[in-house]
Amino acid sequence: MKIEPARRVAGDLVAELEPYCQSIAVAGSIRRGRPVVNDIDLVLIPANQGQLAVKLHELGTRGGSKLARLSYRGVPVDIYFASEETWAMLLLVRTGSAAFNRDLAIRAKAMGLHFSADGRGILRDGARVAWRSEEEIFRVLGLPFIPPEQRERL
Repeated sequence: MKIEPARRVAGDLVAELEPYCQSIAVAGSIRRGRPVVNDIDLVLIPANQGQLAVKLHELGTRGGSKLARLSYRGVPVDIYFASEETWAMLLLVRTGSAAFNRDLAIRAKAMGLHFSADGRGILRDGARVAWRSEEEIFRVLGLPFIPPEQRERL
């Protein structure tokens, strides 16, 4: 699907879910501005887990507490559930690309750090050293902020 129709569909879905979310953002290839996308990736922090669960059930989701999947207007959607503590890292990881994330993980390892893709952030000896924002994560990895549109490879 081309990027503009995908952005419209994603925007409509965000509008439906937003009343039930503390935070919600479009991630993945849409956030990276890829000309063609295969699916919609959302990262969200629930405001009211129960109300959100009812809404997601109405939309036909399947999945668990970390990831839900559905088809919205014929487009596959992955919804990743975050908390305030995992928000920035999940948004970064779910924006991708996969190759970019691998490059960041390799960079972290070379620095004696761990790139925790589950949302915990950047870890040193099991302790969190960066998780509050994408900017902080890049800074700890010795990088300037890299806009999503430039996240194909390091």
